[in-house]
Amino acid sequence: RVELVIGKGQYDDATTISWAMLSKDRQNPDLLFLRGKALLYGGQVDTALKHFQEALRVDPDHQRARDGLKALKGMERAKTAGNEAFKAGKCDEAIEQYTECLGFDARNKMYNSTVYCNRAAAKMRKRD
Repeated sequence: RVELVIGKGQYDDATTISWAMLSKDRQNPDLLFLRGKALLYGGQVDTALKHFQEALRVDPDHQRARDGLKALKGMERAKTAGNEAFKAGKCDEAIEQYTECLGFDARNKMYNSTVYCNRAAAKMRKRD
């Protein structure tokens, strides 16, 4: 059910539902992962990271949590590198990093909207 609500883009509802379900089973790696995904798509990156890590603590072989954590870390790394390049005036490098960041999870509209804005700013600065 949580996955369907996430699919509809109702991230706050998915977070609430998954929390209620987790109150009955705090060691469920699938629920921890899904709550992390809902939190991530809802813009709560740090809390999502903790949920992915907790899912892997409970089940070190949980593939979706492993993939989610890897993607999240890659997104954050590329976004941070893009921000640093932009601040240093290296617009081409910033654009490249932001574009890489966007390739990790096309469905994460909230996160990606920030990255698209950052990339647009780098392109505009480059044009000057």
